[in-house]
Amino acid sequence: MDRHGMKHGFSGVDRTGNAAAAPYCPSARITMFERSIAITTQDLVSGPVRRPAISVLLSLDDTPFSISINDVPVPKARAFVVRELAPRAIQALNCQLLSLSLDPGHPLFLSTRKALGEKTFLALPDGPLRACRDPLRGELLGAVPRQPDDRLIEALLSSAPDFSLHLRAKSASRREHLLAQFESQWTEPHLASKLAAAMDLSVSRLSHLFVEEVGVPLRTYTLWRKYRHACARLQSPGNLSTLAQDCGFSDAAHMTRTFVSYLGFSPTMVKSLSHIHRPVEAHRA
Repeated sequence: MDRHGMKHGFSGVDRTGNAAAAPYCPSARITMFERSIAITTQDLVSGPVRRPAISVLLSLDDTPFSISINDVPVPKARAFVVRELAPRAIQALNCQLLSLSLDPGHPLFLSTRKALGEKTFLALPDGPLRACRDPLRGELLGAVPRQPDDRLIEALLSSAPDFSLHLRAKSASRREHLLAQFESQWTEPHLASKLAAAMDLSVSRLSHLFVEEVGVPLRTYTLWRKYRHACARLQSPGNLSTLAQDCGFSDAAHMTRTFVSYLGFSPTMVKSLSHIHRPVEAHRA
């Protein structure tokens, strides 16, 4: 064990031939908002993970941290934005880290992806981060976490080259109607057919519309929704098999694979190491 309490061990090697550190997180605070998830932790080694959400990663105490994308190390910085489904790993020791996942359907999801263009990630400049840091700390680290103001996140992202031209979301009315229909039916079997019928569309047209308005395929979004549902209820009484069934997973193993893929840790580890707030998820289906 080293001074951080980490076991000396490795989960593999990256593409540069360097050893990959074993996943490590002594504690975390997870807050589930309607279209985003905020995770704060003092120490983190994780990955590689692939989420369908866009990740905004930033240091809340001005300490630089490391990430790798597709197993390729990236120079240290204090803030990054990472494209959805890009395999990434984090090493942030002695760093108070915020990982903010912007869900598909978040007002800034599509515009941020458009601003990234072909890039899988971008390091953000320090100046705007310092201006946003204290408000974000106040919103997320208080006794009752509050959803980060989208204007703060937009200001942070707008500091990157070419971003400000894209961070203006189009009208959300069709997207919100689509997601409202999804929320009322996502636990039902034959979801695509039922959702298409509710919106008076063919299944093919619904599939194209969902990607256009939300940003990912319906199947991808549904799995992410199951994960959110499970994560929000992870500290409730009951065993993992029951939770997996209640959240629409085929079994506990399927749920565990999803957690490891999205978060880098199993549900059992997340349950034991995290404090989970759910100001929105608590009253959603």
